[in-house]
Amino acid sequence: MCPGSKGFEKKKGLSTILTKTRWLLLKRPEHLTDKQETRLSELLKYNLRSVRSYLLNEEFQLFWKYISPYWAGAAG
Repeated sequence: MCPGSKGFEKKKGLSTILTKTRWLLLKRPEHLTDKQETRLSELLKYNLRSVRSYLLNEEFQLFWKYISPYWAGAAG
């Protein structure tokens, strides 16, 4: 997560969108409940710093699934 991104968005008046979303953005997708998955999918529609940070984090998680160093280099 980007340090201070949620605070910046609160100052911009986006706090109602981000209300009770901290754990949605920190929790691994495979551990989310159905209700949380629905809420996360709604949240991902917004182009917020918190959302962009979440998406970058998810992309980075793919790095750990590579077996071959060759394929890990091909990802970038």
